[in-house]
Amino acid sequence: MITQFRRFNEENIGRELDDFVEDLRGALDELVDIDTVQNEARQLMESLIKEQDEDGFWGIIPSPRVDGDIRVAYWYETTYIASALMMKYWINALAEAEIIEGFEKALTKGLKASTGRGFSGHGFDDIRGRLSAVKIFKKGKVADFLDQFPNLCPVFTEVFSGVLEGLKHALENNHTQGAWGEDYKQEMEKALHGFPLGDGFLVFVYGTLMKGNSNHKRFLSNAKCLGTGVVVGYTLYDLGSYPGVKHSKEGVVKGEVYKINTDMLRDLDLLEGEGSLYLREKTKVICENQQFNDVYIYIYNNSVSKNKCIPFKKQPWRYNDNYSGQE
Repeated sequence: MITQFRRFNEENIGRELDDFVEDLRGALDELVDIDTVQNEARQLMESLIKEQDEDGFWGIIPSPRVDGDIRVAYWYETTYIASALMMKYWINALAEAEIIEGFEKALTKGLKASTGRGFSGHGFDDIRGRLSAVKIFKKGKVADFLDQFPNLCPVFTEVFSGVLEGLKHALENNHTQGAWGEDYKQEMEKALHGFPLGDGFLVFVYGTLMKGNSNHKRFLSNAKCLGTGVVVGYTLYDLGSYPGVKHSKEGVVKGEVYKINTDMLRDLDLLEGEGSLYLREKTKVICENQQFNDVYIYIYNNSVSKNKCIPFKKQPWRYNDNYSGQE
């Protein structure tokens, strides 16, 4: 088991970089029984804390300012592996981790840094990138971590949970093909195995139900937030104490995506006056570098004044913000 994290200069290319990445992956596999690798594991944890950069990354190349595929492989994925190593140590040897100076801070920074790309891959490999990230963190006992320590790094919990729900949603709706027609169904099923993902519905909210607004605590405080996102083909209007969206050709609306159960959906229908004041329909949402299909959205069912339109740069909607006269 390796005991030191290292970076490489510009002369180190190709095989040497890949060999070290494999050494990191090997350490993640070996970190099962802490007692058998106690000294080596602690040395590696202390090295990770020392070598982490100020932004929380463990890149093994001098700079992330390189081609996208290289940046993903040697900057982001190495950060995923290092974070997963610390996560696994945290789960398997919490008492030991808590006495290592700077451990919790480094783990939190690493998890936050890991979310920078929404766990997507480079270019057309976005699905493969998310699957790779899930596999890495799965080895780091991420399911136990999300269950026991969801508030240690809330942004990681939200973004990673969103990735899991996105993969599950894609499977349920048979959206499992990549950009070149390759089918990821089996890989998705394998990656999601072992995660406690229950049934439910996805809903896109853009007004009083968003975090910090008046109806969020009552209706969505127990729902799982999958992140912020946008819908295309809608325009947002300020209606006073609440907003509404209407279909449009080029409009874009910013909001949040939540996973809800049947009871929550029923309560939202009552709140929104579904069938009269608002109409519930399904749409697509671009959320954290992935697309959710068949997401519920509530469409305002009355006429609106054009001068109540809220442009994208003024979104998301907040009560008491002055939107009058905006085009």
